[in-house]
Amino acid sequence: AGDGMVFPVEGGAIQGKIKDLHSCFNLNSLAFGANEDDALLLRRKAQLRQLLLAVVDDIDTYTADVIVDSVADWLDEDSDIGGSYGSESVDYLSLPFPYNAANAYFAHVSELRLIRGVSATIYQQIRPYVCVLPRDNSLRINVNTVSREQPELLEAVTLGAMNRADAASFLATRRQDGYDSLDDARNHGALSDAAGRELDPNLGGPLDDLDVTSKYFQINATIGVGDFTLPVESQLLITRSATAVIYRGLGEP
Repeated sequence: AGDGMVFPVEGGAIQGKIKDLHSCFNLNSLAFGANEDDALLLRRKAQLRQLLLAVVDDIDTYTADVIVDSVADWLDEDSDIGGSYGSESVDYLSLPFPYNAANAYFAHVSELRLIRGVSATIYQQIRPYVCVLPRDNSLRINVNTVSREQPELLEAVTLGAMNRADAASFLATRRQDGYDSLDDARNHGALSDAAGRELDPNLGGPLDDLDVTSKYFQINATIGVGDFTLPVESQLLITRSATAVIYRGLGEP
C-alpha cells in the first residue's frame, strides 16, 4: 500500500493509497451456504482463529472462539447458532442498542466491530490484517504483496506450517520483482519447507490458499479542502479484459 500519493486541487489536496485485497484475510471467506463444503469452513475458522491469537495482545482462546463462530453466524443465511460459541440475532437484540445479525456477506470491514467478542481494542489490532471482498467468499493470498510487517498472516493462512520466523524470513528475502507462479515461489526454502509439513487431513494442504496474482484492489483517499476532510473508499475488480468499480463509499477516518 505504501504511504500513498498527494494530488493538489484548488483549495486543498487529495491523498490516497492502493491496497491489494489479496494481501489480507477476507472475512467473507467464512460465508458458506447450507450445501457448501463444511471442511473448507473448518479450515477458514481455524485460520481466522490462529490470526486472532497471533496479532491480538492477551486474547484468550475462548474470546477467539466466540469471535470466529460469531463471524460465521453473521455470514450464514440462517438464524441457527453454529459451533459451540456462535451468536445470532437473539444475542444482539438483547443489547442496550439492539440490532439483527446480517445473515449475509460483510459489506464493509467495519461491520466486524458489531460481532460478539470484538472490542474496540481487538478491532484496532486485527484491522490491518483483514479485509472484505464484496459478495466473494474466496481466499487467495498473494505472496508477492503481503506486507513484510505481517508474517502472522502467512503463519495463519498456512495453519502454522510456516511459523512466524520462517514467514518473516520469506517476506524479507522474497524476490524483489515477485514470483510468476506458485511453483516458482515454492523454490524459496521457507515455502518449500512449509509445503512438506503435514496438517490435519481434514483441513487441506498448507499452501492451498496462496497465489501470486491479484484482481481485487482498494483505494483509500482523503479529500481535504480547507479545514474539511472526507475519507472515501473504492474497491476495484481488475482483469485483463476490464476494470470495474465494485464498491464506493465513505472510508474509515
